[in-house]
Amino acid sequence: MSKAAAIRFVSENRKAHGVHEATTKTRRLVLCTVKRVRQSEYYEAHNAGFRPEYQFDLTAAEDYKGESSLIYEGKEYEIIRTFEKPAGGLEIIVGRSDRNESESDG
Repeated sequence: MSKAAAIRFVSENRKAHGVHEATTKTRRLVLCTVKRVRQSEYYEAHNAGFRPEYQFDLTAAEDYKGESSLIYEGKEYEIIRTFEKPAGGLEIIVGRSDRNESESDG
C-alpha cells in the first residue's frame, strides 16, 4: 500500500576556514509516494549489510540531486539506492543508519 508523503532531502555543505572546516546542512522539501520496502528488496539489501525500510517514488527524477540522506516523519534515513523508472520518475530505497540508532538510544 502506498500513500502521499513529504520528505526532506539533506545536503551537507563543507567549507574550509583555514585549518577548520565548517559543515552546514540544507534541507529541501519534495512530495512523493511512500511504500514499505518489498520483501525481495529487503532480503537482497539485508544480505549486503543494509536494512532498508521505505521506498519513495518521485514523479520527476530531477527532484533528486544526489543527496545521501533524507528526513521522513522526523527521522533521518540513509539513501541505499536509487532507480530511474523506465516510465519516468525515480524510486529511492532508504534505511536507518547505525549512527541514527545510537543517537536515538542515548
